Amino acid sequence: MQSPIHGNESLDRAAWQKPDSVLVLLNVAPGQTVADIGAGEGYFSIPLAKAVLPGGRVLVVDTNPDRLKAAAERAAGEGLTGLDTVRALPGDPQLPPASVDLIFICNALHHIDNRAAYYPHLIQALKPGGKFVVIDFYEKDLPVGPRGPKHKLAKSAAVSELLAAGFEIIGDFGLLPYQYFLISRVSREHTKPQKPWSAR
Repeated sequence: MQSPIHGNESLDRAAWQKPDSVLVLLNVAPGQTVADIGAGEGYFSIPLAKAVLPGGRVLVVDTNPDRLKAAAERAAGEGLTGLDTVRALPGDPQLPPASVDLIFICNALHHIDNRAAYYPHLIQALKPGGKFVVIDFYEKDLPVGPRGPKHKLAKSAAVSELLAAGFEIIGDFGLLPYQYFLISRVSREHTKPQKPWSAR
């Protein structure tokens, strides 16, 4: 059975996605702000929201308003607070500067067309010392996920893009059977581009 990467979740996804183990390695803490980009209906947003309580926030970021609505309803059904939805643009996650401790993209980076132009938005959004996490499917035949290389991003390509954008890889985990799992942060040698200042 082919498992969807968004929308209705397959019953067997937890077996290969290992969400509890992923959360442990993310090491998020109460009070932090996490952006879950391409969050769909909140598969990871909900457990992330629980992990950052009390005082933390999860920004559920997606271009699809129906998925955002479903994630919000799911959170409300569990009585979760601190979860906000963000309607993203295809080329801009719509995150304020220096607003998040962790950016999390699972099974969605390959959907972004112009990633070279997208990464600077992520760098701007991270707080000093913030982390950027990518989980995506290996570029090979798999029993789950999208079919064919057209809808996948090779791990080597993802790493090269991150390094070129100004990130450094600080974690590379072999936890997941069908996906690579990378944790990065802005390189110390990289200077964040500054937005033009204007007098008020």
